[in-house]
Amino acid sequence: MKKLQLFRRVEFRSALLFLVLSLGWILVTNLVFQPDLSSDTILICVVAILIYFGVKASRMKLVRMAKEYKSLFETHPSPMWIFDIATLQFVAVNEATIKHYGYSKKEFLSMTILDIRPHEDIKKVAEAMNDASQRFERESVWRHLTRDGHEITVKVISNDVTFNDRSARLIEANDITEMLAQEQVIRQMSLVAENTTNAVILSNSEGRIEWVNRAFEQITGYALKEVEGKFPRSFLHGAKTDRKTEEQIIEQARQQKNFVGDIINYKKDGSPYWVHLNLSPIVRNGKTEKIVVIHTDITELKQQAEKISNQYKQLRDVTFMTTHNARSQLTNILGLCDIIDYQGTDPELKKLIGFVKESAAKLDAVIHGIVSQASAIEPAQLQTGD
Repeated sequence: MKKLQLFRRVEFRSALLFLVLSLGWILVTNLVFQPDLSSDTILICVVAILIYFGVKASRMKLVRMAKEYKSLFETHPSPMWIFDIATLQFVAVNEATIKHYGYSKKEFLSMTILDIRPHEDIKKVAEAMNDASQRFERESVWRHLTRDGHEITVKVISNDVTFNDRSARLIEANDITEMLAQEQVIRQMSLVAENTTNAVILSNSEGRIEWVNRAFEQITGYALKEVEGKFPRSFLHGAKTDRKTEEQIIEQARQQKNFVGDIINYKKDGSPYWVHLNLSPIVRNGKTEKIVVIHTDITELKQQAEKISNQYKQLRDVTFMTTHNARSQLTNILGLCDIIDYQGTDPELKKLIGFVKESAAKLDAVIHGIVSQASAIEPAQLQTGD
């Protein structure tokens, strides 16, 4: 058996063929020219040995390369398979295909590529196979079915190859179902962001601006082309911007945390305005991919709050002054009542003075209550109506 295997090896057959042909040539030429038979035979044997080892080294290299390519195919993270172009039969599948589609290797090798297609796509597949222009490397998007009947969308990269001496096609299929769903969500969110009245900034992981909506351009006066690639703080912050708040925003973004707060920004014309800022990092696999910042212009609210605060201070001052004066006069009345009560002897007068004192005490309690309530009211309560 070992001798038979040795004979089947290409290096042995090549060296033997050379040796036989060369010795035959020597024997023929020996009859005509009578050369040195021994030296020629030795030379031929040496060359035959060199051919043997040379071809063997080449064969081993080819075997090693074949194993490496097979390993790359088998261990590739994306589903890959080879199918026969004439029969559409699967002839090889890798582990990723088995895992992703749910069929065993034995099941795959008994199936055709039509078995993983929705019924309504079979005609389209047949048309694509008959199109000679699609017989070379290309990319296309198809619908596939997994073993449990779940439909997925895949991006297919294919190339025509020869497998076991037959025309075949190598396929790499990347599942883009989730990506398409995310793109749809992004399109919807972009539509909302583009049409919202709040300013929206989309930055990269470093915080540099990649996109702003129309509301941002209208509020700040800056166009996207003017701010793209810049840090928002480099042109939005100015003299009245609170530096502690700015540092807090940077630190929260660095720690991949949300930030909600108010800060003064500056428009392109240099005018300051208040914004309520909501910063949200988009984190995937522990890394910040994007940073979304929503700005709400609250300048008018801040002005109203300041106006209400001033009105509150005026109200409190008026209340304190009024109640102070009222309590002073009330104190005088009570003092006079005490004097009259002390000097007077008429029982009816004493009775009336008692009524006056009682009413004065109640009025004093009312004034004290007004002062307490005025002290407890905060500007924020006046603003919200609480």
